[in-house]
Amino acid sequence: TTEEKQPGGGGGFGARHPAGKATAAMPKKKKGGKKKGSKKKGGDGGDASPKKEPAFAPPEIPDNLVTLHFKLRDWNFLDFSLKLRSDTPLFKIKDELVSRHGNLEELSMFKNAMSEENEMRDEMKTLEQYGIMGAPNGEGDGSEVQIFYDFVPEKVDDPLLSC
Repeated sequence: TTEEKQPGGGGGFGARHPAGKATAAMPKKKKGGKKKGSKKKGGDGGDASPKKEPAFAPPEIPDNLVTLHFKLRDWNFLDFSLKLRSDTPLFKIKDELVSRHGNLEELSMFKNAMSEENEMRDEMKTLEQYGIMGAPNGEGDGSEVQIFYDFVPEKVDDPLLSC
């Protein structure tokens, strides 16, 4: 096999592999030796480059947490609770229900009561957008909400499961 050399040296970017394929070689490492004069002699009293505080530091906002008590319609044996951030979108909660129950058809979720006006339909909305605000550290008013849900299990055409 013949090697083709690129102008400017053969080890940089665009070098050719012996088989004729282009390769992207890594740049050469710099040697990690100590520089002269980099060692500080003790007792000069100050740091040569003082650390600067950022001009603007955003305030730390605690996460608003909410405890959701899930209640399955007509069967209380599958009731459970989850503690989530109030900015959690509804599709994440539906994913959790699918992981608990398997594939679902016609999943319906309701806030506080099973009625048409309380149904949570838009999967892209967050809990806050549905009026579930939560509280810092999940403690206080509004930090616990009941979510009622109902679903139809996925239909399976397997004759063994239909027995």
